[in-house]
Amino acid sequence: MSDIVLQALPRNERDLALGNYMDAWSRLEGMIAVATREILQIDEKASRAISATLMSKQSIDLLEAAAKLHFHEEGRDRAKGLCEKLRRRNMRRNHIVHGEWHTFVVFSDDKAVAEWIRTYRHTDPDKAGLRLDDPKLLGLYTFTIPELVKASDHVEEMVEALSSLILDTPQLRA
Repeated sequence: MSDIVLQALPRNERDLALGNYMDAWSRLEGMIAVATREILQIDEKASRAISATLMSKQSIDLLEAAAKLHFHEEGRDRAKGLCEKLRRRNMRRNHIVHGEWHTFVVFSDDKAVAEWIRTYRHTDPDKAGLRLDDPKLLGLYTFTIPELVKASDHVEEMVEALSSLILDTPQLRA
């Protein structure tokens, strides 16, 4: 193999992808708070005080509990399904946000291709030595820039689903 020289990868594309993801997640957190406020029929001041004290998982749990209390069966089922998706998205959020960027290089022939990969450093000792090139981990514990874009799209879908739930809240009440 000949000498291969790698240049440092620019950081702006990775930072933009992560920033877009964080922006989408921020909107999602706001929508969870609005949906909970609408279901519980509390004022915005009380809603903000409650939301400020909750982590994402707790906010999702509160949303589901509010729906169980105030929605008829179809509404409860819809909210439960939505909350299950939100919990999966929240786990992915934790893996993305608490990850770190690495340059991953694949060598073949006389070429080297480098890309940014964001990797979650798992706290489970059995998963501590994650291989960045394991395709089963992509989108679960490791994220390329396209995977971050896809994750942002999934978060935006949840924002839309919550918006729909908010609009339908009067019809879903028990």
